[in-house]
Amino acid sequence: MTSNESFFNNISLFYDKMTGYDKALKSRMDIYKNFISDGMKSAVDLGCGTGLDSIALSLKGLSVTGFDISAGMLEKAKEKSAELKLKI
Repeated sequence: MTSNESFFNNISLFYDKMTGYDKALKSRMDIYKNFISDGMKSAVDLGCGTGLDSIALSLKGLSVTGFDISAGMLEKAKEKSAELKLKI
């Protein structure tokens, strides 16, 4: 396991609280409405962490695939998207 992978696996349990996830999601939704056009259908989120941008983009109607080095972060992203019934 790389040191970055280990670090993000360790903080995945409290990362959203540390970064203010709920407020950040609202902010991302506001930002994305300014540049997502009707022609955009999909997005890739590299380093998706717990899924903040992936979820915001999906809620804006895009098909999203998220990637991250950390299995812990990916698990949190999957849990959050499942709670919202999003297929990311």
